[in-house]
Amino acid sequence: MALGANTPDELKDRLDEVWKRVEAGWTPPFELPKAVDIRANERLMIDFGDHAELVDRVQKARKVMGFDTPQAWKAMEAQGIFRGHGPKPGKLAFLFPGQGSQYVNMGRELAAFSPTVKATLDEAGVDAVALGTSVVAGGTVSEPDGGASGCGCDGELLVDG
Repeated sequence: MALGANTPDELKDRLDEVWKRVEAGWTPPFELPKAVDIRANERLMIDFGDHAELVDRVQKARKVMGFDTPQAWKAMEAQGIFRGHGPKPGKLAFLFPGQGSQYVNMGRELAAFSPTVKATLDEAGVDAVALGTSVVAGGTVSEPDGGASGCGCDGELLVDG
């Protein structure tokens, strides 16, 4: 769940509004964060698995929002609560672990949710539905061990940029 605002006070107000809804039983749908929230000057991201975890993490975020210190927010990161402010530094990258952890269709959901990911896979010549073969510089290659790594797939997707 992502929240964005112009000022820390506005962010606290948004978090309080979310708390009222969560306390009443609301759970946000699984979706990509809205661009307006990601680009906001003040940002709060809360990762959760179920409603009970959401309740716990929103309560913690509300408590830390009262302090709103970098040290307090740093402690929350291990619990899936992330606070950011100012211009978004750098770029965002999705990294998939290497040898032995690949599986067929591992990028399918991400491609379905993100037009940018889908376009990148299309440009690389990868069928986002299959994602079962390696692509390197536009060509298909097999694993060095002939696919015997035990990963249960035909290969890995390598994107070099």
